[in-house]
Amino acid sequence: MLEKLLIIRELSVDQNLDYQEEIRKMFKGVKIVTKYNNKTYMVEDIDFDINTESTFQINHGDEGFQVSFYDYYTKRYREEITQKKQPMILAKTDHASDSVHLVPELCYLVGMTDQMRNRRFVWREIK
Repeated sequence: MLEKLLIIRELSVDQNLDYQEEIRKMFKGVKIVTKYNNKTYMVEDIDFDINTESTFQINHGDEGFQVSFYDYYTKRYREEITQKKQPMILAKTDHASDSVHLVPELCYLVGMTDQMRNRRFVWREIK
């Protein structure tokens, strides 16, 4: 999915559009699947304020510690992340109430939104 984000960014910049807003509009509501455990999620937002070097809290028993998204995904799932500065996907599963941050490079698109269908010139570029 990262390559698709980068293409939309490039097309948006070429057309003097706010690439962050265009990316958010294009991917909100899209179903994605993670390549490391095949779970399906719905994209709520793209978070440009954090990236894989950002940290989050893991609680283990009575103790908690901070870990970067990069370290978490590379150690827990043994996945290679090549671009550490990519924005994070904010997503939910169908049955979860809490959102999670996912690495675009480790996700695949499952379907298209109406926004994608209506913007065919963009969709042709990102297929």
